Amino acid sequence: MKRKMLAGLLAVTLVLGGAANTSPLLRELAPAVSASAESYNGFEYVDGGGMIRITGYTGTDTAVTVPAEIDGTPVVAIGNGAFANNRSITRVIIPEGVTTIVDSAFEGCTALKSIELPDGLQSIGMWTFLSCISLEEITIPDSVWGLGQYAFDSCTALKKVNIPAKIWDVYPNTFNRCQSLESITVAEGSPVCCAVDGMLYSKDKTELKKAPGGLTEAAVAEGTVTVAADAFRDSPRLSSVSLPNSLTAIGKYALYDCPALKEITVPATVETIADKALGFYYDPDTHAVTPAKDFVIFCYKDSAAHKYAVDNGLDFVLLGDLAAKIKVNVRYDKEYDMTKAAVCVENGSGKEEIPASAPGIYLVKALEEGSCTASAELAGFPASTKSFSAAPDTCAEVVLDLYHYGDCNCDGSVNMKDLTMLQRYENGWEENDLQKYTSDIFTDNALNMKDITSLQRFINGWED
Repeated sequence: MKRKMLAGLLAVTLVLGGAANTSPLLRELAPAVSASAESYNGFEYVDGGGMIRITGYTGTDTAVTVPAEIDGTPVVAIGNGAFANNRSITRVIIPEGVTTIVDSAFEGCTALKSIELPDGLQSIGMWTFLSCISLEEITIPDSVWGLGQYAFDSCTALKKVNIPAKIWDVYPNTFNRCQSLESITVAEGSPVCCAVDGMLYSKDKTELKKAPGGLTEAAVAEGTVTVAADAFRDSPRLSSVSLPNSLTAIGKYALYDCPALKEITVPATVETIADKALGFYYDPDTHAVTPAKDFVIFCYKDSAAHKYAVDNGLDFVLLGDLAAKIKVNVRYDKEYDMTKAAVCVENGSGKEEIPASAPGIYLVKALEEGSCTASAELAGFPASTKSFSAAPDTCAEVVLDLYHYGDCNCDGSVNMKDLTMLQRYENGWEENDLQKYTSDIFTDNALNMKDITSLQRFINGWED
């Protein structure tokens, strides 16, 4: 049954500036209330002359199905702030016939875990799912052509996003603060964008538009000219980013608030670096944009990156003085003493031990031109080696990964999975992905019962 509400109610919208750099995770936004609205089973709506727009929801259901029609009149839109700040609903089904979801429709619905969008939906407005922190997945129908800015901002549980081919533009800030996002895919045939390694690029692949906020490491594709504003913004686990020599520009806030990122190498080809693009974060205590501690920019003398580092008071290392930068990653989930690592470089003139410049980083100067070998050793870990070439005015970058003895599958831990893998391999029961160099615990260049026994004793804590 429907009833007339009091006519002449004023619309209420409390909106924060969408482009604010320091917007909180949850914004307080009151749902819009439209004049001459009516009610049906808890849904507030306005009949615009044969087409109904849902303007609010006062029901108590946690699983909500929007009606396809009310009194024979089709529902075609979800209005501005219709469900905003409803902290109870967990699931929403929107029926076919709805073509538009207006700005902030589900903003602040913190319990919302899933939503079904209909085929035929055409546009999703700005801030539509802002701060829906429980939303883990969503399928955007192929019919959608409009996707507003900040539509999924602060959807911290969202893991995957698909971009339909019809969408006419994708804004990097649409997915700001999506800190669990693992991949972005783009439907074939999109005229404006594509996906490379789960990251969103322009159609011609010259601009990196957005990288998922849940990445731990990323390599920007060769041929990329621009890293867009906000591209890596708010990626809490991002610890490594590789930039190509084709790059010329890094946009504003491109790598802002990435606390695990302690260093970045900027190619000499980069000509412009926008404000707060590298080495800054938002301090929740002072509410200020603050230079990151222990962050180092590796750059070339008089380059744009060198000037940026100096102008912003950031630490930097000039690559023109170096022959190689060696990074050692210890892939182990238990405590270890990185200061005991030994890193050496060997070439035609002999072998030289390199002191650490920072934890896990070793800078090598004055190497003879030609083939070289870098190696890293640490007690309890088999040595890691890698060859590289030294050349004038070039800094080679070498990454050495150390895995603990007994880590048969090289997943960063030593446990019963490794013991089972080694036993099955030794008994000839199956071929598997066992890594022989970490499985040779007895270090006699053979895999046998000695290694199985040593691994079992280590796992049980009987011996180091």
